[in-house]
Amino acid sequence: MRMTSPPLNVKPAFLTLIRAIALMRRVKLKDDHVVKITVKEWEIARIDLEANKPIPLNYTEVFSWDPFTDSFNPNTPEEVVERSYRLKQVAKANGLSLMNY
Repeated sequence: MRMTSPPLNVKPAFLTLIRAIALMRRVKLKDDHVVKITVKEWEIARIDLEANKPIPLNYTEVFSWDPFTDSFNPNTPEEVVERSYRLKQVAKANGLSLMNY
C-alpha cells in the first residue's frame, strides 16, 4: 500500500515488476560508527492486483540480520541461493555448477 500512496504513487500494474524488497536501517556499531545495513530481504513471487489493492501473495524471506550477534541468517552464499528461486535461476544461467543447481 505504501508504494501506491503519495508521495510514491506507483501504479499497481508496475508493482508486478518488483522482484525483491529490502529493508534497510541505520545502525550504530560498537565503535560508534553509524552505517546503513540491509536487515531483511524478501523475494516476491506473485502480487495480486485485484480490486486495485496490490498485495504480495507469495514471498520468501531470503535473509535477515541479527543485531545481537551482528550476523546474517543464512550466513553463506550457498544458503542464500538455496532460499532464493531467482538466484538459483541466475546460478544455472551462468553455469555455476559449484552450487549444485
